[in-house]
Amino acid sequence: MQLEIGKVKDYHFKTKTMNKEKFLKEVARQKGTNTNLKAHKVALALLDEFAYSDVTGLEDEVSRLGYSTEEWYNEKFDQFVEARGVLRDVYMMNSEAFPTRGDLARDEEILRILYTSADELGVPVTTLYPDYERHLQTIKDFEYYDKKFDEQKEELKQYGL
Repeated sequence: MQLEIGKVKDYHFKTKTMNKEKFLKEVARQKGTNTNLKAHKVALALLDEFAYSDVTGLEDEVSRLGYSTEEWYNEKFDQFVEARGVLRDVYMMNSEAFPTRGDLARDEEILRILYTSADELGVPVTTLYPDYERHLQTIKDFEYYDKKFDEQKEELKQYGL
């Protein structure tokens, strides 16, 4: 059975929501009119089967979807494209002049020679090169970050960058 709205005389609600109880009250109010509800096969049970219990909730969800598709998506897509370009430049095109393992290979060799020389002389290596420990630690930090950079680069490749 279905509700034929066009056939119900003067059928208007003052709110946006409609449930079976409100509908029955409206029908009782119109009892003296020429409307024969049995003849129009009004299925009141269908009113309880809407996906959203009231149209206001549905409007809210549709409004949220509208915002997502009309405004939020464009804003986030622009941010994505910009971030993708920056990530691609840095990780794939090497736009940043970061040091490389090759750049530091000679430094490591020099630090080993200094250490050996200091040991042969019987003096602390910092006597020959006061920043020895700091330089060595910086190279260790580089190795950690360089490895992490390579891992991130591989991760970006997995996402099609």
